[in-house]
Amino acid sequence: MITYNLNIDGQNYEDYYSTLKRLKKMIIDKDCNKSKKYIDDFKIYIKNFEELKDDKYYFIEIILIGVLFYEYIDYTLNFKPYLSFVYNFLNKNRNSKFKSQIDIIRGKVNTSLYTIKNSKSNSKATSYNIDDFCKLIKWLDATYDFKDEVIRLKIWYKFLKTKSTNYISFFFDFALNHVKYMKKLGKKYNFKVYIIEHETTLSSLDINENKNIGIIGIACIPNLISGGFNALRLGFIPQCVVLDYCGCSNHWLYKKHMTKINENRLLYIILNN
Repeated sequence: MITYNLNIDGQNYEDYYSTLKRLKKMIIDKDCNKSKKYIDDFKIYIKNFEELKDDKYYFIEIILIGVLFYEYIDYTLNFKPYLSFVYNFLNKNRNSKFKSQIDIIRGKVNTSLYTIKNSKSNSKATSYNIDDFCKLIKWLDATYDFKDEVIRLKIWYKFLKTKSTNYISFFFDFALNHVKYMKKLGKKYNFKVYIIEHETTLSSLDINENKNIGIIGIACIPNLISGGFNALRLGFIPQCVVLDYCGCSNHWLYKKHMTKINENRLLYIILNN
């Protein structure tokens, strides 16, 4: 099973990037100002902890919070936080000499993380609070598929803990309303949005040496978000080129497939930066 293909039904590769550019203007460029209050408050909170970034970066993080709530909050209803140490132990030791045995156990244990047993959970709540956010973060952390996202979400959690109940409620409503808006855009412009499990690793490098380095990550979609946050955390200035389709056996393929990239897009980024 190929998880995505940019050339399906004879579509031109450039159609994907032109659509993406229009979406950027419609969502990020247009709506970033609507979140200015939250972004300004967050920047005041974190200015002593990290170097401040462009407002659009934090706006994307707010949208990410909404997406993760929308897609995964149902799974937290049956999640047992007191078992977190079990998940953490298995995840941290998956690369040990007992990898094969641990992977079998992880597969069985993690099945419970992606199972919705309560039929009532399919109805989305109208609003969420800080406790819901805490449960979501713990669930994401237990899956071990959102390592870099969890790092950022924990910072937002600490920030929101300093705010009133009403502030928190309005914040989550704002994030979720934008996600629902993007789902509608998908139907209008004939594209679909998926949250795909992923993970990536980068070598530990000296952040101070990376600040003036721009990198172009060539990767499949399952690795883009986590890899992007990881690169930013390491001080890089990342951009990316999406593989035309996913081809590795690590992403639900029984057999590896040779994939390729849009070379014109790669050259465009190189020549215009």
